[in-house]
Amino acid sequence: MNQAVWSTIEGLKSSLTIGPVGELQNHNYLIYHFATLADADNYMSFLYAIQPSLIPPTTSRCGYTGYFLAGSVKMIVSSVYDKCHYSFPTDSNVQNSDGALSEVTAHEAGHAFDFALAADSSQPNQPTSATTAFLNLVNSDEGQAAINSANPCTIFGLATTSQLELNIGADAETPVCTNTNQLNPIYAGKTNMQLLQLKVPYFLYPPTLPKYSDFWAQSFVLKSGKEGSEVLPITDNVFRYIKSIGCAANAVQYWYDLVAPPNHNAPIDYPSGCNAETGLWNH
Repeated sequence: MNQAVWSTIEGLKSSLTIGPVGELQNHNYLIYHFATLADADNYMSFLYAIQPSLIPPTTSRCGYTGYFLAGSVKMIVSSVYDKCHYSFPTDSNVQNSDGALSEVTAHEAGHAFDFALAADSSQPNQPTSATTAFLNLVNSDEGQAAINSANPCTIFGLATTSQLELNIGADAETPVCTNTNQLNPIYAGKTNMQLLQLKVPYFLYPPTLPKYSDFWAQSFVLKSGKEGSEVLPITDNVFRYIKSIGCAANAVQYWYDLVAPPNHNAPIDYPSGCNAETGLWNH
């Protein structure tokens, strides 16, 4: 196993509170590390032939997490690939850095924690409190106003769109801001909300079910401190910004610490200090 994958797993075990580790252990969580998606598909198809939900689909890019439940048997399995598989601009396998492998591993562990919670609490594919907090942030007038009033370079940074981000729907490789920390002229007239739809549609405006499961998993990455690699540069910048103003990260923190939904301001489960109507964190 690649040292970056191993050290990330060990780091997650040491940094996670007892609750998440226990949840994953209770569901027989396994992480496999492969050179490529093709290797993962070949091996997992043989090993889990009667459990197809654990076999990475050919559309997966850098990793995949599946969940299997049959009676009392529960299993969550992640596959992480040394090389991400891309279909755009050409069909190719691209080697990940150690930082990217760490980020992918933490992302898949976030999916695994999600599946563990869903199995135990009848939640949908991500804890609803975190997703609801995010949806309120991007849909409420106050939340949109807060986002649109920010300097776009504060949200997106100077990063160029990565190959993975292009493959999951980002508009172009072009950075939002230039090296002078000014808005790129090609995005003149766009609001920050419109730029979010162009640059991070996969995470913030997912087109298919299960909706927002990747938003949860990437929030988990930030909580584990494994963000910042070349694999999702603009996405990570956006998530840092959302964390700084929105309640979603605080809801993630609550699940992470206590393995339970926030119980403040019931019946809408938000952490204390969050505005339930706007999704904004009251600093």
